[in-house]
Amino acid sequence: QDDTIANGLAYYFKQNNIHRKVRFVNRLDMNTSGIVIIAKNPYAHNQLSNQMKSNTVEKFYYAIVEGIIEKDQGTITEPILRLNPEDIIRIVHPLGKECITEFKREKTYNNMTLVKLKLITGRTHQIRVHMKHIGHTIVGDTLYGNENSLIDRQALHCYEMKFKHPITNEDIVITCPLPEDMRKIIGDK
Repeated sequence: QDDTIANGLAYYFKQNNIHRKVRFVNRLDMNTSGIVIIAKNPYAHNQLSNQMKSNTVEKFYYAIVEGIIEKDQGTITEPILRLNPEDIIRIVHPLGKECITEFKREKTYNNMTLVKLKLITGRTHQIRVHMKHIGHTIVGDTLYGNENSLIDRQALHCYEMKFKHPITNEDIVITCPLPEDMRKIIGDK
C-alpha cells in the first residue's frame, strides 16, 4: 500500500533533504484515525518504546458503536487471542493475553453510542474485539462488525496520548480533534 504514513514521511524527508529514519513508537489499526508518535532519534525511540511496553503511556480513543450502551462506564477485562497466525482476526479467549479497556458513555444517537475509551493494555484490535464482545461493534468495522453507509472505515479515533518526554521527563499531552467523518455521524459539524 502506497498511501501510508511511513511512505509519506519518507517522501517528505527526501523532498526536504532530511536524512532521518522513520521510527514509529506506536501504531494504529488500518483505517483508525488519530495520534501516531514518531521518534526523532534512536534514544528517544528506545525511551518512548519502553514507556509503551510498560503501559505508562496513556491512550484515549473515541468510538461510535452500534446500539445503546446502558452503563455509564465500565471496564472490560477479557483476554484476547489470535487463534490462527495466518489470520488477523482476534477473539476473546481464556488462553489469550490480558487486555483491559475502560469505557465511558458520552452520548447516544439513533441506536448508536459515542464512547470514550482508555486502553490500559495495548493489544492489536483490543478496542474492536472488546466492543464486539459486549455486543456493541464499532460502526463501519467490517472485520468485527458490518459495513455502514455512514462512514467508510471503522469509527475509531485516538484523540489523546499522555507520556513523559524522553529527554526532559516532562509530562506531554497530545490531542487530536474528532475527524469530520465521525463528527457528521453524531451531528457535530
